[in-house]
Amino acid sequence: MPGCAVAKCNNYNRKTKGTADLHYHRFPKDPKVAKQWIIKCRRKQSDVNVVHATVCSMHFTKDDYVRDLKAELLGLPPPNKLKPTAVPTRNLNGTEAAERGSSNDSSDSADGAAAKMTARARRHAVRDVRKRALDTIASLSPRETTRDEATMTEATRADPVQKEEMAKLNEENKRLDLERSRLLREVVRVNARNKILQSRLSKRKRIRLQQTKMLRFKVEARVKQIVGKVFTENQIRYLLKGNKKMVWDTEDIVKAVTLHAVSGKCYVYLRNELKMPLPGMTTLKRWITNNSCKSNENVGRSTMTR
Repeated sequence: MPGCAVAKCNNYNRKTKGTADLHYHRFPKDPKVAKQWIIKCRRKQSDVNVVHATVCSMHFTKDDYVRDLKAELLGLPPPNKLKPTAVPTRNLNGTEAAERGSSNDSSDSADGAAAKMTARARRHAVRDVRKRALDTIASLSPRETTRDEATMTEATRADPVQKEEMAKLNEENKRLDLERSRLLREVVRVNARNKILQSRLSKRKRIRLQQTKMLRFKVEARVKQIVGKVFTENQIRYLLKGNKKMVWDTEDIVKAVTLHAVSGKCYVYLRNELKMPLPGMTTLKRWITNNSCKSNENVGRSTMTR
């Protein structure tokens, strides 16, 4: 549970819980600045663990915190971030801290009505801050960049820094709006060009496919015209398709068996070396086996009939 390391300061987390303007800050990592903190806390260096010790925000001034221009423009609470060289300088004698602690004790012992009123006031404050932030964001949107200067708040018109910042934001919004319009037009142009190119590509693919089919048809017709007197249709189809499997008919197999019967070595040489369109040896053996079985069956049937 973090507590304030300043001597005679009675603030700690459980007591000050719910207090919006009170925060606890850890000791800085810079050894020189941390040593100054220990001196200001009126403690011995051996009594303070700078890794876990904290100091409450009652001992720092407004100038000790880092200024956030964005939060000031949007009306948001400033960040609770100390400057690297900040050192506690307020309420170091313990009187105001004691008074703050006693007031917190009395508020803790009060009935629930005061706590409810504090929570309600805090909710109203958060709601007002959120509304101001939304109004400021809406005023910075590209659609509102042409608003009249008379609609600005009194604080905006009074602060020249805010005026300059608002002018820069308006110029940046205009530039981004123009860039967005240009990119949208470029996207539309690219999409239209893409559709045209896709249409041309599909048309060329169809034409090429038709040309390929026509060329294949002409080649097949020319091959049949040249070798049709020598080879059968299955053999011509085998020559055109390459080494794909073929279903040979009876005429082709009978011619192949006859050629193989004349010379088996010549048949193998023509098929394997010269790549002639002839059935394989397995096909011939299967056909011969099937036909021999059928002839034997026919002979047996004729014998039984007699």
